[in-house]
Amino acid sequence: MRGAFDRTTGVGTVSWHVLVDGAPVGPLAESELAAWARSGRLRRYDLVWSAGMAEWTPAERTQPFAAVFAGAAPAPTSMGDDPLLRWVLPVGRSGWAIAAGYLALFSVLLLPAPFALATGVIAVVIIKRNPSKHGMGRAIFGIVMGALGTSVLCALFLLSGR
Repeated sequence: MRGAFDRTTGVGTVSWHVLVDGAPVGPLAESELAAWARSGRLRRYDLVWSAGMAEWTPAERTQPFAAVFAGAAPAPTSMGDDPLLRWVLPVGRSGWAIAAGYLALFSVLLLPAPFALATGVIAVVIIKRNPSKHGMGRAIFGIVMGALGTSVLCALFLLSGR
């Protein structure tokens, strides 16, 4: 069942929910969510839901928000938000994570292993503090390979002292 329609604002009085950073927010009045859309707080690809809908749907494909987004230019996105681009280029990644990944590759030579371990730990801390940064996989790879290489390096060092 749909709510009443307000002719002055052009939107209804239905309660809506929106996903903000993966967590549902609401219920919000339709007029409030339409104001979010006009101000840019609600983006065209943000998922919204209201009673009677089968699933969460992008705001630009739901009434009445489709009308709000009809004349709007597509919202600019960060290159770091595009998963395909992140796969090809190191955009949106922590510099520490990139360094940890390369040091991990070279840790088979053993000498860079402690540095891979240290930069991997620093990268994890930075990524956890700044959720917009990516590269957790590289950071973990740096920690694992750095720990393995460092343990072999320590074993060789202890064995050479005998």
